[in-house]
Amino acid sequence: MSQRIPFTHKGIEAIKPRPERFIIWDSKTRGFGLRVTPQGTRSFIVAYRFDGACRMLTLGSTDALTLEQALAQHGEVMAKVAGAKHIRVHQHVIPPAELDPAHVKRQRKEERRGAGTVADLWTAYQAKRCIGLRERTVGEYKRIMKAYVLDEIGERRVGEVTPKDIKALLNKVEATGPVMANRTRTLLAALFNFATDQFLVDASPVKLVRQVVREAPRARALRDEAELRGLYAALQATACSVNVKLALELVLTTAARPGEICGMVWADVDESATTWTIPPELDKTKQGRVVPLSALALALIEQAQSDGRNAVFVLTTEGSRPLTTHMLSHAVLLAAPHLAKHGVAKFTPHDLRRSARTLLSKLKVPRDIAELALGHAVKNKIVRTYDRHDFKEEIRAALDTLGAHLTTLRPGANVMPFTQDDRVAA
Repeated sequence: MSQRIPFTHKGIEAIKPRPERFIIWDSKTRGFGLRVTPQGTRSFIVAYRFDGACRMLTLGSTDALTLEQALAQHGEVMAKVAGAKHIRVHQHVIPPAELDPAHVKRQRKEERRGAGTVADLWTAYQAKRCIGLRERTVGEYKRIMKAYVLDEIGERRVGEVTPKDIKALLNKVEATGPVMANRTRTLLAALFNFATDQFLVDASPVKLVRQVVREAPRARALRDEAELRGLYAALQATACSVNVKLALELVLTTAARPGEICGMVWADVDESATTWTIPPELDKTKQGRVVPLSALALALIEQAQSDGRNAVFVLTTEGSRPLTTHMLSHAVLLAAPHLAKHGVAKFTPHDLRRSARTLLSKLKVPRDIAELALGHAVKNKIVRTYDRHDFKEEIRAALDTLGAHLTTLRPGANVMPFTQDDRVAA
């Protein structure tokens, strides 16, 4: 006689494997059962009749499905079976095979067998979803796939990858660093979501795998005058190149992203209009924007040491090659002893952008103007649609205020910002 118990989370976990495979049925839900193997694998199943024939459908393991999810799938199966019965009884025809869940599952399994490998999926993903992404982003995706994914599951069929496979892969990545494991999971989630969009799999195996570690949002900002004075003093003392120092100062002065500063070209700097145009391909939002240059920002740009104005990039390593964000991060790392000596705690180049935003609030710049100065989009869709003012003058006033404040904190012998009268006279 078949054993029946009311299914609960604790009750299912308490079921012990036996020497032979067995099935326990839910006493509360007709045709809903749990199959247990000698190895301890537990899988939810549904038993039903389709056009007079007995069927048994495996919904998924308890590792892949919660009890509530399995019950929901059971309800969907029974609804289809009821529809097939209605057709047989009232229309007196054989119900279509598409109403048989077991038949549909077999069909999809065959389709998945021809869906290709994870490596094939990655190739298709690059062709369709990586178009338009920044080169740096695509490069990092490729590095993650090569270093952690392709060797592990690259030759596996897309439809055969399970949540256990994903978890095992992430456990290996975690050994190198939990944050990198999170990045790998994010990429895998995007990859398998693409597979579901292409109907290569019914559900992503990444969905039930949690992030390896909960990451706290970055909140570092240099906000008090003593620490900002210490930053400038430390930059003077460190041995990194002049252009690297200028790049770090420009992040703080313009509130631009480090990558945008490194990609600055002379053709986009209009000294007469005191503006710098960030093209869409350099802007994270892909919209492009115009950054008003304060007196301090323009003075820093004019200090840039390159092989004359014939060079393409403003900030270069040897006159032609642009700086990279990695160079800025490496410089901050090497400057750690000088920073500590001057009372500056650890920070990253991007933290200087956050510091600029914090200073704008401290300087009483309205929040919406400060956000626009950073190039952030207006979140309120209605406001974004109806308010078409460009706020150029307000953004310029905000960045001029920021530049004037930072000028008072800098050592006087380094950079003397030009005034508007100086530029006119020149």
